[in-house]
Amino acid sequence: YVDRVWWGGCLWQAAVADPTVGKEPRYNNADWVCLIGGGNMTFEIWSTAGDTFRAGTQWSTTLVARLWNAEMLLTEEEIGKANITWQRVSSDAAGDAAWNIRHATGSDGLRLTVNSEEDVSGNWESGSEVGFRCQVEIAETGESYSAEYSIIY
Repeated sequence: YVDRVWWGGCLWQAAVADPTVGKEPRYNNADWVCLIGGGNMTFEIWSTAGDTFRAGTQWSTTLVARLWNAEMLLTEEEIGKANITWQRVSSDAAGDAAWNIRHATGSDGLRLTVNSEEDVSGNWESGSEVGFRCQVEIAETGESYSAEYSIIY
């Protein structure tokens, strides 16, 4: 007899004789093994202040990355900050490279504060666009998930 349960859109099986009481089956809980739905990942990024800003003005926003395993939102603690990478992607290759060095893998979590003074350098004009890509590596499976968010002037 082995405990199995549908939880958060996935079918889980107990990996130990007495799974942790009061702790639901989920990603990174060694007491449970996901049998169905573990690879059903959705990754998204949203901005707290929108995605369009007036050129020549100062602004700040926080980009929030969210990785879902079926119906369960995975936390930064479960993923591990060392498995999270942010990159800037724009027409300014040298500026992107410098930004990416300052934001090396593991230096930022699932929340990234972006502002016009520090994160969007150069001579940006109306109609310019800068993108920010977040990539998450799942250590146990070797899977990688990424999402991109663009800010327009």
